[in-house]
Amino acid sequence: MSERPYWAAFNLIKGIGPTHTRQLLACFGSLQAAWSASPAELSAAGIDQRARASLLKGRQRLDPQAELHRLDKLGIAMLTWDDPDYPALLAELRPLDFAPPVLYMRGTLMDQDRRALAIVGTRSVSAYGRQVTHTLAQELAAAGLTIVSGLARGVDAEAHLAALEAGGRTIAVLPCGPESVYPPEHRGLAARIIQQGAVITPLPPGTQPTDRVFQPRNRALSGLARGVLVIE
Repeated sequence: MSERPYWAAFNLIKGIGPTHTRQLLACFGSLQAAWSASPAELSAAGIDQRARASLLKGRQRLDPQAELHRLDKLGIAMLTWDDPDYPALLAELRPLDFAPPVLYMRGTLMDQDRRALAIVGTRSVSAYGRQVTHTLAQELAAAGLTIVSGLARGVDAEAHLAALEAGGRTIAVLPCGPESVYPPEHRGLAARIIQQGAVITPLPPGTQPTDRVFQPRNRALSGLARGVLVIE
């Protein structure tokens, strides 16, 4: 059986992040083997008690193959550390445990997306800040840079819109699960981005946009770009 169902399932286990994923792969050779490991084997692999308990509980309720089918049915692609299409810039952060083991995506990534700049900023943007955001994002996108942002209100949305208007590529990184769009009023914008880039999240299905998810979202956002431009 393919490894992919087990990547999908492990990413739904709370407490199993990049560090534990690397430990499991190093110890068991595959996530499929790790999925059926005993508590003693998991402990020997360096998985702490809380993560072990979460995994053992998750194995009782999750069907890895069903989780993969669910993503397929929703039209959501899954990129893992094993995939050649996993973003190259993020892959460089893998030894530092900053790279999420799984990314969920709607749309497409291209080689040219390695030349990416993140543009982020305040949600309560001033008229001048909006103008500056639009001008910079539009000119940079026209010059061939992919614009990465977080689809938030204010600066983020303006950066995406400007890149689209320039006929360039743009990537939105969501602070929620891949089946949702946040904020919800940007569903139309997200649909346009999917046609001219990608909507991505490191967060598994069902994740709500609470305060705790913004750190992993922001890490992925900055990791997709060669630099970050902050406006206001």
